Amino acid sequence: MQPDQRQQIKKYIDIILRHKTIITSCLLLSIVAGTAVYLQTPKQFEATALIIYQRQKINTSSMSPDVQTRTTEMVNTLGQQVTSRTSLETIIKQFKLYPKLQERLPMQDVVDAMRKNVQIRPTTGDIFQVSFTHSERTKVALVTNALAARFIEENLRVREETVSDTSAYVKDELAISKERLDRKEALMRDYKLKYYNEMPQQLQVNMSRLNALQLQLQSTQEGLRDMERTRIMIQEQIAIRSEMLGQLSNVITNDGLNMNSPMGLPEQIQANRLLLENLQAKYTDKHPEVVKTKKILTQQEQEYSALISSPEAHSPESPSNELLQAFKTPAVLAQERQISDLTLQLKELSFDVMRLKESEQKHMEDIEQYKAWIDATPIREAEWSALTRDYDQLSNHYQGLVSQNLSAVSAETIERRQKGSQFRIIDSAQAPEKPSTPNFLKFMLMTLAIGCGLGGGLALVLEMIDTSFRDALDLENFLGLPVACAIPVIYTQAENKRNRIKMIIWTLLFLISTSTIFAGLLFLWWKGKIII
Repeated sequence: MQPDQRQQIKKYIDIILRHKTIITSCLLLSIVAGTAVYLQTPKQFEATALIIYQRQKINTSSMSPDVQTRTTEMVNTLGQQVTSRTSLETIIKQFKLYPKLQERLPMQDVVDAMRKNVQIRPTTGDIFQVSFTHSERTKVALVTNALAARFIEENLRVREETVSDTSAYVKDELAISKERLDRKEALMRDYKLKYYNEMPQQLQVNMSRLNALQLQLQSTQEGLRDMERTRIMIQEQIAIRSEMLGQLSNVITNDGLNMNSPMGLPEQIQANRLLLENLQAKYTDKHPEVVKTKKILTQQEQEYSALISSPEAHSPESPSNELLQAFKTPAVLAQERQISDLTLQLKELSFDVMRLKESEQKHMEDIEQYKAWIDATPIREAEWSALTRDYDQLSNHYQGLVSQNLSAVSAETIERRQKGSQFRIIDSAQAPEKPSTPNFLKFMLMTLAIGCGLGGGLALVLEMIDTSFRDALDLENFLGLPVACAIPVIYTQAENKRNRIKMIIWTLLFLISTSTIFAGLLFLWWKGKIII
């Protein structure tokens, strides 16, 4: 240590020794003043309850409040509800807290004062503590436990309301989504029913059916042509055989019958009718051969009608049908049978031709219909894409709402049975044995520090006011001359006696004051005024 430092320390020690009376008095006075202030300061007692958040053991659904809200957020939310005006006002009235404040201030200010004394602090994990500070030691634990119980009640109420509101909201959304989806599906169903054959998924079927119809039409047309050729051949056969039959009838008539008999004309008329049908099948009605044949046929029919209506045709000399039939040869009969068979075959063939023509017309109409459906497919595809553009989103949204609704119902059932996550008090608040504020030991230490500071400050002020030299170094610095020698203070016998008397008196006063102060402190501690 440097000489200057030692000199400085010695100087401070000398100051303390010279002013020990002032410093000691300040310390004793500070103890007395601190004790008085301590006794006047209202004592605040604090009680604490520990609460744990127990998570539900059943599998958590997506609609559970545990999933939607974290523990910290849930504690903060419940803390705000527990410390709300309604809740705190109920507790104030229940335990009759702050009666003096209620006389001077409105209830809102009283609630604000109590809210400042309530603390909710997390500790570790899912455990947190609820603390309440109040001047009445007997009520502080009751109020703290009431606040902790409020946590449990509010948690049950909030969770049930949350899942109920969530379930109701999901049900409403599900109903709205179902209505929209039903409307969309109804539009799609009506559109598909209206344009089913024109839909894109029917394109391949329509193409296949169109190809089949075209093949059927081609086969029908080929069969129709074959039947037309067969009919023409049959008509030609009938005409030839009618001509042969006419020749045979003429031979019979020339050999044994009257040539003027009308019985030779029917075969000619029939042959000409067959010939006319054959010509009409090939040519139009304005063709010369058709016109000529019609003229001949008309003339023959008129002659036949005239012969039938003449008296000679009914005279006994006229040959009867039975007579004419008797003169027919086997060749004539064979020709007539063949003509009859060919005529019947021609009628059947004509019926088949008519049926094939109807089938041909039906095939052509079906082909045109399928072509129209195929041509309309791109238009329907574009319209269907526009109609179903948001259907997948609506369907996925609806399926998601169905799943959420099931989860919401499950979560609501769990909460109604109180099987969900709950708050549980693991350590109830107990009546505190000593106040939390003020702390006597801390208060006394602060008081002693103030006393020491005050005494030291007064000693320094007095030293600064005193102009005497108490050290040779100070004198050298002031005069600028070296000190040759220093003579210590020499007290006389009377002065020594007076100094001893002062010391005894001061010592007695110090001991009496100290003893009195500590006796008073012990008495106050014994009376419960001071709590350590």
